[in-house]
Amino acid sequence: MNQEKMHALRNENHFLIQLLSLSSHAALSTDHLDIQPLMYLAKLHGIIPQLYKAGKNTPALFSQEEQNLLTSEYREIMKANLLLTVHLSTLGKNLEEHHFPYIAIKGPTLAQTLYGNISMRQFSDIDLLVKEEKLYEISELILSLDYTPVLPLTLLKRKKFLALDNDFSFRHNETGALLELHWKLFPIRHKMPLDFTLLYRDAQPVMLQNREINALSAEHNLLYLSLHGAKHIFERYEWVYDLHMLISKTPEMDLEQIYLQAKSEQIETPFLLGLFLSQTLFGTVLPGTLQQYKSEQIQSLIDKTLAYYEQGFVYWDESDKKRARFLFLAELFPAKTSRTVWLFTSLFKTTPVDVITFGLPDSIDFLYPLLRPFRLFYKHLFTQKPQYAEV
Repeated sequence: MNQEKMHALRNENHFLIQLLSLSSHAALSTDHLDIQPLMYLAKLHGIIPQLYKAGKNTPALFSQEEQNLLTSEYREIMKANLLLTVHLSTLGKNLEEHHFPYIAIKGPTLAQTLYGNISMRQFSDIDLLVKEEKLYEISELILSLDYTPVLPLTLLKRKKFLALDNDFSFRHNETGALLELHWKLFPIRHKMPLDFTLLYRDAQPVMLQNREINALSAEHNLLYLSLHGAKHIFERYEWVYDLHMLISKTPEMDLEQIYLQAKSEQIETPFLLGLFLSQTLFGTVLPGTLQQYKSEQIQSLIDKTLAYYEQGFVYWDESDKKRARFLFLAELFPAKTSRTVWLFTSLFKTTPVDVITFGLPDSIDFLYPLLRPFRLFYKHLFTQKPQYAEV
């Protein structure tokens, strides 16, 4: 990226952060910004609704033609979000009728909880967390609702696949809506434990389409959003802004207590990164007692995340993003020994891609580590991009 493009990107990033930080946008100006690149960057960061709302509330911000472009983008998001919300409501109804416990994560429930309107947050799929023991039965129910699995459903009968991965995708045959069915919030290799039983016990209902949908509690949402964002180097401003909105809307949350819970599960680094990154970008008000935990490591992670924004990380090729995430994830572990173990196991341990590629029966799944080097050698020899994320 040349200097001119870097300068333009820096101005666009600064504008979007200011847009999300300020309660009034009267002082903002787009005089030196090109609206189409700005809109594209906002879309990649998941904040078109906020850009649209700012233009509606501050007419001087954009020309009529520019506001029309924004309105068109916003309406597309609103239409897509409504479709996914209707699907979620239908899924919730059927799961309840068959007595399957579930929790909706992100998507429509998060949009409604944080923004009071499903159209004010960009999302592209439905995420449901269910009990692993009921996973195959629930999958069969989903098939009966006119969904098709993206991969062979038989994978859900392989113990190795279930142990290594955390979600399985379906697409609706008529609308193309994407559903991701989770039995864990994160793959086991990311070592970010959050137990379904505990999550379901504390779940809170969110009203959508005249139906109560189970969603994560505020406390568990804060943990999950921090861990999910850190896993992806908080690539989108939307993910940091969600944290800001959640903390701002639920001042009764005991952040010190949540930190202690995160520390007990050895996930305090990604948790603190999310909180202090939100404070850095959007001025999120955090209790003074938390400031003592802002270590040099946390500040270093914040600086690296900000540098990725400056470098236009959202524009990067997916293979380059994966490499960056892989190295960033290693830094989320507090001890150097833990990082070394994580790097080693990530490189050499069996992954879901190995299970998908070789499909060994459970009785001989001990052969995966022996076969994995051949798959990696073949992939790199023929310079093929992986079909599935490995980290």
